[in-house]
Amino acid sequence: MARSTRLTVQLIPPGYGVCVSKRICDPPNMLKHDFAEVERQMSEPSPDQPTVGGNTDALLGVDRSDLLGFGALVALWLITIVGGMTLADEAAAAGVVLFEDPSNATNVGLFAVYVLIGTAALLLGFRYANIVHLRAIGALIFGLFIGTSAAVATGVGSVARTGTLTGLPTSPIPIAVGVVAAVVLFVYPEWYVNNIAAVVLGVGFIPMFGLGFGPFPIVLLLVVWAGYDAYSVYVSGHMKELAAGAGDLKLPMLFVVPHSLSYSMAETGFDVGIDDTDEDATAESSTQTESPGAPDATAADATDAGGTTEN
Repeated sequence: MARSTRLTVQLIPPGYGVCVSKRICDPPNMLKHDFAEVERQMSEPSPDQPTVGGNTDALLGVDRSDLLGFGALVALWLITIVGGMTLADEAAAAGVVLFEDPSNATNVGLFAVYVLIGTAALLLGFRYANIVHLRAIGALIFGLFIGTSAAVATGVGSVARTGTLTGLPTSPIPIAVGVVAAVVLFVYPEWYVNNIAAVVLGVGFIPMFGLGFGPFPIVLLLVVWAGYDAYSVYVSGHMKELAAGAGDLKLPMLFVVPHSLSYSMAETGFDVGIDDTDEDATAESSTQTESPGAPDATAADATDAGGTTEN
């Protein structure tokens, strides 16, 4: 008897939380729910989540395998964040900083331009480019930045400090590391390979971004980013398209934690569950009124996707 392998996935960079059932997940970037509504939905019977007996925890009827997935995601977040903080001095010494003047508020505008250019490139690629070619380009970019992280962590090699190539490796050893990483990401895109690559990338990016923004610019960036998230999900909807395309790329843009170790992302890929049903649920949830003082539950996108296993 075949059964679907369930996944818990989380957009990178981390910081939004997770969910345990596709029924209560909004498209990224993670629309907010009233906690009572989340509890109500989780208590309802569902074919993909047992509520009586079986492998179910008493806490809100959560499947224990889901809790393990949550724990794995939290561990990945902590490793990434702590690792990035420990490399702050090395990144500063290497001069690998996104902006030379952290106190300049215009850095936020420049960063917004970078984000918009990257978003536009991805959307155009998803719509018009061959997915294999897009994966190859993405693997090369991610691989080179892995080389950057290796150079910063070890002190071996050099990294571009200025210009359009800022943050990319410029000496043979980190470039070679980046090329090898790119080949592995392209040829063997398993979920655990991508998770390791995502952690390494995050460890390198955190000090690069963190050292480039002072206190006021970073607060301004968070406000602007929140507005952009709301627009991209509620108004334009292009964040849903990006999330759906990320599943096809099989690149370290997501943390992926399967509920079965037999699952192979390289063979079957995964679907983050952005479909018409989800969009209808999103529209309904966006009209709900939150109870005063009730805490928000933030959800990341998870779905019943991936390979199959035989009992």
